[in-house]
Amino acid sequence: MNKLQLDEMLYCLSDERNTYTYFKDKYCMVLFQNFITQAISIQELKKSTYAQFCHKPKVKKWLSTCGSKTIEPEMLMALWQQELYHFTLSLGQWGGDSPRWQQTCRKGYNLVLQLNFTKSHDRFYEKVVNKEDSPFSYSCHPISSKRNTLAWSRLDFSEDFSEVLIEEIQTDWLREAKDAFDFLSKPKNENYYGIKANIDLFNKYYETLVKPLKAIWDEAILCATLEFLANDIGAKDVYFYDYDTGLKLKSLEQDFGPPKSLYTKLPKKFGFKTVTHAPTFISEDRYSNKKLRRIKSAKWHYINLQEKKYA
Repeated sequence: MNKLQLDEMLYCLSDERNTYTYFKDKYCMVLFQNFITQAISIQELKKSTYAQFCHKPKVKKWLSTCGSKTIEPEMLMALWQQELYHFTLSLGQWGGDSPRWQQTCRKGYNLVLQLNFTKSHDRFYEKVVNKEDSPFSYSCHPISSKRNTLAWSRLDFSEDFSEVLIEEIQTDWLREAKDAFDFLSKPKNENYYGIKANIDLFNKYYETLVKPLKAIWDEAILCATLEFLANDIGAKDVYFYDYDTGLKLKSLEQDFGPPKSLYTKLPKKFGFKTVTHAPTFISEDRYSNKKLRRIKSAKWHYINLQEKKYA
């Protein structure tokens, strides 16, 4: 998007987002809520776009307790789980430089949705690291300037905001903290950049506050992104790169690409469908279309956030 669009979005949307709560597989409930706006039969749900969710143990258990063959929208809150992870959300921006350097499909800017740690995490973290250091994040990445950012998504929009391309989902924190943990686990290693605490205290921080997030961080940021796009933006068509297509359009070398699972397994888990048509605002952009024409079999992951089931 251009800078004017981005500035208007940031002006209209609060810079400080609300707290965000996630639990394992929450995306099933969120996408069900978006889809089921009136009563629907269980059989209809099992034949719908989100039929694959019905095979998940938590969803199967919930369906078995519905007590009837019809699901009302308010019944979906029974999918809420007890093991919760708490975050905050904020908005940022990215772009204005070479698309090759900033890893974007076209020239311009991205809106960034940042998934940040809570203050309770930060209080423990501050006991572990030197105040002036940030060993688990990079200031050259689109992280929050006010909070410690666990992960983020970068988003490009059509002019009317109906189409969205998820340019990137990424975390530095989990990777860098694990590197520190692995390094300090070796008997002869006693020091690591930025870490002031003794090894036992750092290990406690990693094991209790960081390691558990490895299993849910990618779900959490993608789910938060889809909720934001549906509820705050009103977007309809959401696209996510196929892994190989993304590498080529963002001019990334295979050895320096992102984790492949983020662009293969993750969108499929959420019910994205594989399509061969690009977002219209990408295919009509002269710069990105020139690169797109050089790809023989470009693919995208796609989901319609405004698809509803009416009784």
